[in-house]
Amino acid sequence: MKMVRQVLDDLQQKRFVGREKELAVMRQQLESMNDDWCLIHIHGPGGIGKSALLRAFQWTARERLFLYVDGRSFLNPAHFAEALRMRLANAGLPLDQPTDESRPGETEAESINRIAERTGGIALLLDSMDQWGAVGTWLWEKWLPLLTVRVKVYSAGRYPLDEGLLSASDWSGGCRNMRLSPLNRREMEYYTIACGIADPELRYTIEQFSGGIPLALSLACETVLRHGASSFLEGGQTQSIIASMDRTLFRDGEEPMQHKRLLAAASLLWRFDQDMLQWILGEEIPQSLFNDFCNLPYVKLFRQGGYYILDAVRKWMNDELEHRAPDTHATYKQRALTAIERRWVKTDPGDEERKQLLRLEKAFLFSDEFMKSFYFYGDRSGFEIRAAAQEHVSLLGEMIQQFMLSFPPFLPDDTMQYAFLDAVWEVEPSAFRVVYYEDKVAGIYTFVPINERTRPIFADNCVYRTFIKETPPHEKEYLVWILGTQREFEPALSSVIVQEHLSRGITGKRVSLITPIEGPLESSCRIGFERIPWADYRSPGGLHWKAARIDLRNEDFFHRISVAGGMKPISIAQGTRIELVKQVLERYHSLNRESSLLDAIGSLGSGMPAHKGYEALSARIASLVEESLERLANGKRQEQTQNRILKLFYIERIGSHETVAYRLGLPMSTYYRYLKKAVRRLADDFFP
Repeated sequence: MKMVRQVLDDLQQKRFVGREKELAVMRQQLESMNDDWCLIHIHGPGGIGKSALLRAFQWTARERLFLYVDGRSFLNPAHFAEALRMRLANAGLPLDQPTDESRPGETEAESINRIAERTGGIALLLDSMDQWGAVGTWLWEKWLPLLTVRVKVYSAGRYPLDEGLLSASDWSGGCRNMRLSPLNRREMEYYTIACGIADPELRYTIEQFSGGIPLALSLACETVLRHGASSFLEGGQTQSIIASMDRTLFRDGEEPMQHKRLLAAASLLWRFDQDMLQWILGEEIPQSLFNDFCNLPYVKLFRQGGYYILDAVRKWMNDELEHRAPDTHATYKQRALTAIERRWVKTDPGDEERKQLLRLEKAFLFSDEFMKSFYFYGDRSGFEIRAAAQEHVSLLGEMIQQFMLSFPPFLPDDTMQYAFLDAVWEVEPSAFRVVYYEDKVAGIYTFVPINERTRPIFADNCVYRTFIKETPPHEKEYLVWILGTQREFEPALSSVIVQEHLSRGITGKRVSLITPIEGPLESSCRIGFERIPWADYRSPGGLHWKAARIDLRNEDFFHRISVAGGMKPISIAQGTRIELVKQVLERYHSLNRESSLLDAIGSLGSGMPAHKGYEALSARIASLVEESLERLANGKRQEQTQNRILKLFYIERIGSHETVAYRLGLPMSTYYRYLKKAVRRLADDFFP
């Protein structure tokens, strides 16, 4: 007859999903030869599934002897030795009492070595290593070196093994850190189905809420099974789950409050660095505190510099801050926007890579939760976009229905968009792109130029017929058409595609999007796209294809975001205003050619005619400069002097600052003080 423990183990085994790569690495080490011995250390934040992976490893290799030891309550090496003895006794392998208590663990190590030799090997699983304290140091320095290579060791903890500690204890090269990532959408789907949750909308909501964190996923499923779907969908139980995750992530209040403040600020951002967090908090962050924060298990290095927060943790912390302190949340968001705008102004016009990042950072700040969860996941590591080949066309056709059924409204495509793939490929193969992950096709998408070759094809397409009829031919007209994805790579794959579009793909083009998927179009309209409902289409099967468009042929996407979705006018920080006015004065005689500067001012300045083109905008700026200088000239004596300084140095360009000061008979200290006040006055006139 089964014991209750066996029933619980069977249930856990049934619901365990994913981690195939990690299990393969662990199994390979278990079967490795002597010279290949290496300790495997699994790390990641609380709730990511480290202990579950250790247990699953036991299930996959039942023929081996496993000794599982959780040392979070150990105070000294003797406690560890006693725990080992208990595990061996439970396995039917009792040991004699140690003869020398001053050398704890040695008797146990000798016995384990003998057993491993006799049985062909033992797997030692050491859990919660980050809480072992001094026992952990003793383990590395004294006890583990006593084992033979037939004893395979696997450890788990929140943090990766410290390279300095490993080098100091001669372990360098003898360990491998293995970080656990959140589950992908396919794995989450398998888990919810194993729990008996069949409704696709409910599974979708659970997946989006959990962010792939196994503990959050299991708690959400348990909540649904216990309290019903409606309770979870209406948000009645989510706060208790978040509170439970908060206790797990931060060890029930053990995490320093400084870390939680930094996390609250970082939760508003897609990517952050020390300067950005200092700007948001309005205070200096000691280097040691910032380093400690970035070493936390839910903070990850960003591939292109800086750091980012694990997606689900970011979402929970942002929701918690907005719920607990809405004014603070609004202040942080405004400061983040100011910092991003400031960086854009200071970016060299030719630094396209930095501009791409800033476009995405600003888009993230204005995005809704759908876009943040599905289109700003991770940092694109491991993915590569390449041109498509003929063979990919049919593969995309197979992927389309799977993609359609993965998102609301969870209906198949009855318009048969796949039937047009060959025709589009025939005339415009450049419209197809393949996303690879480590040389495996992860997804395929289309970005179609609407020209004389493709217009007839879409004119015969029921979804796009009205769109083509009402859209006269334009240069640089593009359509975001259809895509297909492999669920095992989601949501990272969708993030790669959308970020490619937003960062540079739509730059300099007029781009339209018509989709039946609920979420993408609404999210796009929050960051600059405009609804064109006249191009909507309703299919016989109930799909509502909604349309939106963005025209970036004369405007940078970065500036369009600030006025999207009816957002309130931007309050520009004084430092940013002054920097912009300085650039205006320095480039006064070539304003109509300074496109980057004009774009920045056109989106931020009150009453600026950005929509009328660069000539009109530069003329308006020059007029504002003249009006401001005239006000100074009609003011008090100091203001009149400030007017002369600006005119002589920037407008008439008679020479250096020293030359102007000498002409006006001013000491240099007085000159610079007046110059600073004059520029600030112009900044106030430009941006009230």
